[in-house]
Amino acid sequence: DFEKLGSAIAFAGVNAVATEEQILSVTKEIATTAKMAKFSSADIVGLSTALSSLGIAPEAARGSIIRTFAGINAAISKGGEALEGYAAVAGMSAEQFAATWQENGEAGFSALLKGLQGLSDEGANLDSVLRELGMKNVRDIQTVQKLGDNYAVYTSSIREANQGFQEGTFLGEAYGVIQDTVASKLAIVSNSFANLLDTMGQGAVGETFKALLDGVNELLIRMNQLARTPLGQSLGAIAVVASVVVAAIAAVNAVSALTAASLKAFAVAQGALTASA
Repeated sequence: DFEKLGSAIAFAGVNAVATEEQILSVTKEIATTAKMAKFSSADIVGLSTALSSLGIAPEAARGSIIRTFAGINAAISKGGEALEGYAAVAGMSAEQFAATWQENGEAGFSALLKGLQGLSDEGANLDSVLRELGMKNVRDIQTVQKLGDNYAVYTSSIREANQGFQEGTFLGEAYGVIQDTVASKLAIVSNSFANLLDTMGQGAVGETFKALLDGVNELLIRMNQLARTPLGQSLGAIAVVASVVVAAIAAVNAVSALTAASLKAFAVAQGALTASA
């Protein structure tokens, strides 16, 4: 599930206005609340993508989602006009909306947002509509109104997050592209370095340069020997550093960025799974 969630975040980020970093930040804030509302892990990423794409900050998203979902739950528990109001906007009967929300929160929320977009297209004031449903907090109203007015953004975010999650390969493919790029860059660097050695080796400066390279080579040999010892194996980072020095020159920015996104995706996945336990 870690790789699938990482792929969902990466794929959604590539196809959205929001960055992976923004999606991750919102996901961490709303994961617990959304899980309690029966959103799947992929749906949580999709909702986070939509919120981020619409410029809603992580902390604001958390508060608005908590209060909005709590309001829906309260309406269902209370029944009567409160529930009928939500159901009417969603285009369902009160019983249908309650059942949908309790079985699949994303489906119920999507129906509500779709209904809000329809009302907006007809010229209705969504601020007034949401206040009639019992919403009072200005930020909550603005958040839900943005989602309703931009229902296409919400549906595409949900769709792409689910596609990335189900396929579960996008993150690995992205790494593969970077690795291929790094390999080609290293080949160019290697050729250029060989040409430099040939040129410098033909003059007096070349002798000094060769001495420096001999020193570097000796250092690498000793590091390799250390890496073969029990102590060196326990500190395997030494061998890694020696092997990626040249690669870092060509691709450190791209690799570090995707690595950070992957690690954070795993952290979010672990948090989401814990929340659902």
